Amino acid sequence: MIEMVAAFVVLGLIAAQAPALPPAIPAIDAAPFMGRWTCHGRFVRSGRPLDALVSIQRGDIDGTLVVDHRDISPGTYHSSEIWSFKSPGARAAIVDATGMRWFEGRSDGAALLFTRDAEGRPLEQFAYRPSSGGLTIDWSYRGSDGTMALGDTLSCKR
Repeated sequence: MIEMVAAFVVLGLIAAQAPALPPAIPAIDAAPFMGRWTCHGRFVRSGRPLDALVSIQRGDIDGTLVVDHRDISPGTYHSSEIWSFKSPGARAAIVDATGMRWFEGRSDGAALLFTRDAEGRPLEQFAYRPSSGGLTIDWSYRGSDGTMALGDTLSCKR
C-alpha cells in the first residue's frame, strides 16, 4: 500500500513539472511536410550560406512526426525532434547539443509554427511553410531589444 501511494506521489510530481498543454489546433495535413529535404539558405546576420538535410517522417505512434535536421559542413547543428498532434494541441520536443526544449505548435494558415516562450513572451520559433514542391524553414529568436528577429532561413526541395 505504501508503495502504491509513493508511486502516485511520484507521478503527480512528474505531471506537475510537465509544460502546460497548448490550446487545440485544427487537424494538420502532414503530407506537405513529410519527406527527405535538401535545403539551402543563409544566416541572416552574417549572410553566410547554410545547407541542411531534413527528414520528416510519420512516427510509430499515431499523431506524431519524427524530424531529423542535420546541417551540412561547415554547419554543425543537428537536432532530433518529435512533433505531436494529439489533442488538445500540437507540441514539439527538440533535442540538440543544448539539451531538450519544448515548443507549442499552432498554424497561422500558411505555416506550422513551433514557439518556445519565456516569461510569457516568445523566445524562439521555428516556422515551416510548405509550397508547391518545397518547404521553407525559418528560425527566429528574441533579440536583445526584446523583438523577434530572423536568425536563419532555409529553402528546401524533396
